[in-house]
Amino acid sequence: MRVSVRFITVLVACLSTAAICVETVKAQPVTPGAQAMTLSLERARQLALEKNYTFRAQVLNPLISEAQVSERLGSFDPTLRANVDGSHTATPNQISVTTVVDTVTGAQQQFVTSTPIPSSDGLEGSVSLSKLFSYGTQTSVSARSSWVTRSNTDSWNSRLTLDVTQPLLKGFGRDVTMGGVLLARNSQEQSMIQLEQNAFETIIATESAYWNLVLAREQLEVAKLALDAAQQLLDRSKARIESGAQAQYELLSAEAEVAARQQEIIQRQAAVGQAQDELKRLTGIAQLPIGWAIDILPTEQPLVATRVAAADSLLSMALRSRPDVRVAEQQRDARLLSLRLQHNARMPSLNATGGLTLADGSPRSYSKSLDEIVTVEYPSWNVGLQLSMPIGNRSADGQYRQARLQVRQTELAFQALQLKVHQELRDAVRTVESTREQIQAAEITVNLREADLNNQQERLRLGLATNYDVLLKERDLADARRSLLQAQISHQKAIVNLQAATGELLEVRGIRVQPRDDENDESNGRG
Repeated sequence: MRVSVRFITVLVACLSTAAICVETVKAQPVTPGAQAMTLSLERARQLALEKNYTFRAQVLNPLISEAQVSERLGSFDPTLRANVDGSHTATPNQISVTTVVDTVTGAQQQFVTSTPIPSSDGLEGSVSLSKLFSYGTQTSVSARSSWVTRSNTDSWNSRLTLDVTQPLLKGFGRDVTMGGVLLARNSQEQSMIQLEQNAFETIIATESAYWNLVLAREQLEVAKLALDAAQQLLDRSKARIESGAQAQYELLSAEAEVAARQQEIIQRQAAVGQAQDELKRLTGIAQLPIGWAIDILPTEQPLVATRVAAADSLLSMALRSRPDVRVAEQQRDARLLSLRLQHNARMPSLNATGGLTLADGSPRSYSKSLDEIVTVEYPSWNVGLQLSMPIGNRSADGQYRQARLQVRQTELAFQALQLKVHQELRDAVRTVESTREQIQAAEITVNLREADLNNQQERLRLGLATNYDVLLKERDLADARRSLLQAQISHQKAIVNLQAATGELLEVRGIRVQPRDDENDESNGRG
């Protein structure tokens, strides 16, 4: 058989790199001197939710929102105020001028009299307690007592006052007064749901990295099988050449194939290392002192799922369970609440006020002062209405229009999200079904390629085929095996994506996400 010069040149070039490839393969294992670590998929998920720095930071968001709720509730905490004042007053002498007229002579004489005014000392103390209630009611209770002494005479004055202000229009109602708290609680609910979404993303990324590592290792094994097959062909070719059953030049194609397979192993080893590093980062294994040097050995193998239900039948569950849909619903509720608050802010301010004061009659003793207050000797009260209304009110009207348009935006976004969920669900179901069919087709292809290779090897033994013909069949078999692996891993990822599309990803895995403060947990553990 005649072989073109170009073909021989290519084979010789490949053969010239064979020695380098062989030495590199021997010197570069997947992780030289690494400590092996078996890892199940469940353990990988657990590590990702416990050790992944990004997810641990997201776990704190609900706690931050909880603190914001507590901050807003602080507006309803009662406020206690107390005050004590002492005083000393010294007044200049009172000067008086008296004019005396002599009735006989008519002469006038003035007499200047200086009357000293005694100094006074005083002490005044007051205490008040004010509180805002959930319907906007402002209350304040205050008690005040004062003592003044002048010319060895004591004077006491005490009073007890209750003031109440109740909004009737603007600021009236529990939703209005508690609006800030309700919005903070809505934000807290959103952060809890968003934490589930973050858990979704973390699990999807971790499982994808896990299956990528499985794929990379299996592809490395396929490359090793291809190298073994190429080496066996090379050995058989050398034997046939020695026996004279095969031409010398056919040895080149077998040697070139060995070199190519060794080169592929180097590439597959690098792919395994990259897949391992990604999984180590997601699971926190890289945080260990020798984390980057650990050689991870996955224990799971891809499985084929049973047939799934139609997308339309899963839609109601997806709209009920998916975190992004629930977050959108919370956002819509928050917009509606903001709209109600802005509607109330457009109203005039009309407040009903009332007060009751119990006072004494300036008695000479403190006990008498208190008795007159307790027995309501000198009560007084007042009621009134306070009206405040801006003319034009463009600021409140503009904020109300913004809130109304934002509600409409939220409704349109929610409708778009529903369509997106339906589409993603259909795509996920379709992908699961198509990848399962791809697995079935790939398994048939592998079986046929194996039979075809066996047939071609038999033809080579009988002298009816060349090394090149066998090499083509070996390549076809290796490609078929790689396609089968790719279909199996794609099927596993499709199942995960379907579970995410339906919102049951955490439920299927028995995962319940709770916010926690790792720093406090570690402090408690140390204590």
